[in-house]
Amino acid sequence: AEVPPPLNAWAVREAAASFAAGTGLGADNISPRALLRLSPAALVALCALFTAFEGWATGLESLISS
Repeated sequence: AEVPPPLNAWAVREAAASFAAGTGLGADNISPRALLRLSPAALVALCALFTAFEGWATGLESLISS
């Protein structure tokens, strides 16, 4: 499987802003709009983490399916 391109902090900020206030997702019930509170540097770092996790999961998936 191919690793997707790195996330763009601007795109993540736009996506987070598209959720209604008070929306909570997942077991932790965190609002996507909470990402809007991150500094630009923190959001870039979070995008790098998400990209790294995706690459790790993709590599793991290929090992399992071998």
